[in-house]
Amino acid sequence: VNGYLIPWKYEQLNVVERVLLGRQVNAERGASERHLQDLWDLVPPNTDQFNMLFETALFRGGLNAKDALLGLSDSERNLDEKLGLAQRQLVGGGMGGAGNFGKTQADELAGELGSRANRPAAPPSAAKSKELADKRASNLNMLQRERKKAVEGQESRYRGDRNAGQKAEMFYANNDKLRAEVRSLYREQEKTQEWVENNYYKLPIQQQIASLVSINGFWNDWASYKDGQEGGFRSSHVAQASRNFTEMMLALSVIDLPFEADEADIKMEGRAMRITSSGPMIVFHEEVNPAEMNEKLTPILVSQNYFRHGDRFIQVGNEKRDKFITDEFLVQTVYGCEVVVTNPSSAPRKLDVLFEIPVGAIPVLSGHKTNSEYLHLEGYNTETIEFYFYFPVVGTYSQFPVHASSSEQLLAAANAVEFKVVKTLSKIDTTSWAYVSQNGSDDQVLEYLKRNNVHNLDLGKIAFRMRDKSMFQQTTSLLKSRHQYDHTLWSYAVLHDLATEVNHFLDHENRVNTVVGYYLVSPLLTIDPVIRRTYEHMEYRPLVNARAHQLGAKRQILNDRFYAQYNRLLKLLSYKQKLSSEDSLSVVYYLLLQDRVEEAIARFANVDAEQLASRLQHDYFASYLALSQGDTKTAKTIAVKYEKYPVDRWRKIFDNVVQQVDEIGGAGVGVTDIDDQNQNQTQLAATEPGFDFKV
Repeated sequence: VNGYLIPWKYEQLNVVERVLLGRQVNAERGASERHLQDLWDLVPPNTDQFNMLFETALFRGGLNAKDALLGLSDSERNLDEKLGLAQRQLVGGGMGGAGNFGKTQADELAGELGSRANRPAAPPSAAKSKELADKRASNLNMLQRERKKAVEGQESRYRGDRNAGQKAEMFYANNDKLRAEVRSLYREQEKTQEWVENNYYKLPIQQQIASLVSINGFWNDWASYKDGQEGGFRSSHVAQASRNFTEMMLALSVIDLPFEADEADIKMEGRAMRITSSGPMIVFHEEVNPAEMNEKLTPILVSQNYFRHGDRFIQVGNEKRDKFITDEFLVQTVYGCEVVVTNPSSAPRKLDVLFEIPVGAIPVLSGHKTNSEYLHLEGYNTETIEFYFYFPVVGTYSQFPVHASSSEQLLAAANAVEFKVVKTLSKIDTTSWAYVSQNGSDDQVLEYLKRNNVHNLDLGKIAFRMRDKSMFQQTTSLLKSRHQYDHTLWSYAVLHDLATEVNHFLDHENRVNTVVGYYLVSPLLTIDPVIRRTYEHMEYRPLVNARAHQLGAKRQILNDRFYAQYNRLLKLLSYKQKLSSEDSLSVVYYLLLQDRVEEAIARFANVDAEQLASRLQHDYFASYLALSQGDTKTAKTIAVKYEKYPVDRWRKIFDNVVQQVDEIGGAGVGVTDIDDQNQNQTQLAATEPGFDFKV
C-alpha cells in the first residue's frame, strides 16, 4: 500500500482510507494524525449544524417511557401513585367482593387531590353518601353481568376460531399439494442487467472519491485513537458521521459501542438525575446556566477595523480570526477597512452609512474617496462594508469616522482613528507567513512549514525560492510528508529535471492527461483508466443473443449498453503495445457473451495464470471452455475444488458446471439455484415427453 503515499493517489483517498493507510504503514502513523488534525483545524465551527444534530439526538431519546415521570417533583409523583392505587383497589373490591380499600379512604384521597381533580374538599352529606353507595352497587352488578357475557363470548369465539384454524390448515395443505402438481408456464427472459464490482455499497466507481467521507470531529478523534486504549474508541462527535450511508456504516464499524444498549439505572435525587449503566454509552444532555444581563443597549451599533490586504486572518485551532492593525501602517501598502453595522432591535431599520478613506490616502480596488451606502437592516441583522486604500507618502493622517443615520438623524458613529504611516515598521510581525515567506531565510521558511498548518498557507508566495534545486527538494519532501501538494511549486521539477517529481506534477496536470489518450505507461507519466475511474469491467446477465450464429457479413451486438462497453474495452486495448493476461481474460468474457466460442478458446490460450492477481476467474473460464470442447472430466475436476467456496455467487456458478457434467453423464437435470429462472425452465423442459431414435 506504500504506492498510495504518492501525492495524486493520496488525494483520491477518503478520510477513512487515509486513517487506515496511516495504521498500515508504521512510518506514516504520526504524519496521518497530524494531517487530519490540520484538516480539522480548517473547518470553522458550525453552530447551526451542531444544534440540529444535538436536537436530533435528544429527539431520538435514551430514557425509557416508564421514566416519563422523572420530570415531576417527588411530591407530585407520590400523589399520582396514591391516586392510581386507590382507583385500582376500589374497582378490585367491587368486582371480587374481597377488596379492603373502602369508600371512605378513597374519598379521603379524592379530597386530598381535590385541587388537581377539580373536586370539592368538603365531605358529602349522609343522604348523598347513601345515594352514591346505591348507585355504585347497581353499577358494579351491571359490570359483573357484562363481564360474564364477555367471558362466555370469548370462550365461544375461541372454540370457533380453533375449529376454523384446523380446517384452514387442512385446506392450505391440500392446496400446496395441488400447486406442486401444476407445471409452471414459460416466462419471458428477465431484463439484462449490468454488474460491476463495488468497493462501497451500491456506489459506481465515479462516486468513490475523496469527498465520499470528508473530515469531521468523529474521524479526527478516530485518527488519534491508539488501539488497545482502555474503554475502547468512543467520540462525542459521533452524530457528525451521518452525511451518507457509507459514512454511517464505517462509523458503526469502528465505534466501540454495543448495537443494543444496556439497561440504564435512572434515579432522581432531589433536583439531580443519576444515570448508572453497566456498559459503555454516550450521553447527550443540556443544562441551563446563569448569564449576566447587558443593559447597555443602543439602537444601532457601528464599528470599523483595519487589516492588511493579503494578510487578513490568523488561524487559531479550527477558527479563523481577524488580524486587525491598530498602530503603524506601512507606506505604499494596500490596506482594507471593515465596517460592521448591527441592528440589535427587532424592528427593521433603513440606514444611510457614510464613510471616507483616510486623509492622504488613495482609493484602490474600485473604491472612492467618499461614499455612502443605503442599508435596509432587518431586526437582529448585521451588514458588512469593505473598502481599500494605500498611503503614498509617510506621515500622520486622520479619517472621518463612519456615520450611520436615518431620516437625517444621526444614530451612531465609529470612533475617530489617527494613522501613523511609516516607511519601516518599528514592530514587525516576524511570525506571519507574509513576512517569513518574503523576508525569511530558507531555513526559516522550512521551519515555519514544519511548525504550522500548511493547508491554509498560500504556498505560491515561496515559488521564487524553488529555483534553488536544494530548496525545491527540501520543500517538496516536507510537503509530501504533510500530504500537501501545490501545483506551482511542483512545476519547478521540470526545470530541475527530477523525474519522480515531474511524475507527481504530470499526475495533476489534467491538460496533459486529456491529450495523451486513454492509457499510457512511461517513465514520467502513467495513465490507468481504472485508477482514474474512467473505465471499469462490467458483466451482463442474463444476456441471450437472438442467434447462435452470425447472420450476414457483419456481426452485430443488439444490446446497446453491452455494445458501448465492448467498444470502450477495444479503445482501451488499442492504446496498449501488448495485452496483459488480465486484458485477455476480459476479452474472453466479452467474446463468450457474443457466442464467439472458438475465438474465446484461442484468446484464452494466451492467458498466463501466474500473472493474474486471482485464479478464481481463470479457473471458471477453464472449466467452462472445457465443457465447450467436450472435456467433461477436466471441467468437473476444476469445478469441484470450489464446492465449499464462501462466496455464494461464485460457488453456485461452479456448481452449475458440476451439474452440467452430471447431466451429460445421464444423471438428469438438476437445479443448483432455486432462484435461477433459466435452471427452473430447463428442468421443466427436461420433464416434457420425448423420444430418441437411431437411423
